[in-house]
Amino acid sequence: MQEYKPSEHQLNDVEKNRDKYIGGSDLPYILGNGMKYGKTRIEFAKQKLGIIPNNFKGNEYTRYGQYIEPLVRNYMNDTFGYHFVEDSKIDPLKRYRANCDGIDKEQKMLLEVKTFSGKLDIKYYEPQCQFYMDMFDIEECLLVGYDRPEDFYTGIDFALDSDAKFFNLNFDETRLVIYKLKRNRPMFEKIEVEINKFKYLLDCLREEEIINNK
Repeated sequence: MQEYKPSEHQLNDVEKNRDKYIGGSDLPYILGNGMKYGKTRIEFAKQKLGIIPNNFKGNEYTRYGQYIEPLVRNYMNDTFGYHFVEDSKIDPLKRYRANCDGIDKEQKMLLEVKTFSGKLDIKYYEPQCQFYMDMFDIEECLLVGYDRPEDFYTGIDFALDSDAKFFNLNFDETRLVIYKLKRNRPMFEKIEVEINKFKYLLDCLREEEIINNK
């Protein structure tokens, strides 16, 4: 197994110009669901702007998800005849950036891949899917979850044991759950209300930081 190297899509999604755009992965925090990870909306906003440090650089769960994503994409392509490829799109006016796990432009379908344990939280992830459907102007999205096996990670400390040999990458199609989500414009209108509130918060914090540093 080769050493993990993130794709350009993954690099863009994680750090590149993160303070300038709203991305799909920001939505849980924007919508007030960030406390699942112990982070308030304003803490997230300050981290996004670099006002306070964000020391989180990934863990065994996020790395496993990065490994599994291409395996799931290949499975969906090979099994169901899709031609999903990663894609990115920017709306400079709205300051949106979408990095989707897969798009099949011919069949007009999006793909979003998540790993989970127990039960896939559809309500948690649907806003991200709605964001991508709006950005790419696609009416359907496959939300595909892969249930992590108990032995998905065999390392002791992720800071030291983070390469592929410490992960169980034996793909098991029986661990997949697949949901087809439809574009919901009224839902996205409500999401955009919260996004605009968050953008206003970012602008206020940015202005306050400029004044404080004069």
